Amino acid sequence: MPLFEVLSTTPAVQQLTRELASLLPQLVVTQVTTEHEGMRLHQYQQTEKCKELHHTLLKELAQANNIKAVVETCAGVTIPKQQPNEERFAPTLQRLDNGWVQVSPEHVAVVTLIPPEDCPKAVEIQRDGTA
Repeated sequence: MPLFEVLSTTPAVQQLTRELASLLPQLVVTQVTTEHEGMRLHQYQQTEKCKELHHTLLKELAQANNIKAVVETCAGVTIPKQQPNEERFAPTLQRLDNGWVQVSPEHVAVVTLIPPEDCPKAVEIQRDGTA
């Protein structure tokens, strides 16, 4: 069972990612304390506009990829059908400057690479997880 899956992108996903990235400098950000020395993780306090854009981006990713199948295959779990009026888990928006992504078994992480405008080269993720 793979530990991660590289998702396909679309022009809409790329545009939404750029829009979300443009909002990040305006948001309140706090450093998250981790148990690993040298790891730098930051949590963004999302505005309503940011939450809406983030939700739209996740929906677009889900439509471009069979997210349900990816999660069920990679995590080995069955995603239950959401009931009407059932409260949804609110996704968090974080920035990882140094470290790795680690989630508990009942959660899924969607990692989006957003290089700065002046980035001289693209970040490449290899199948073995190295960048």
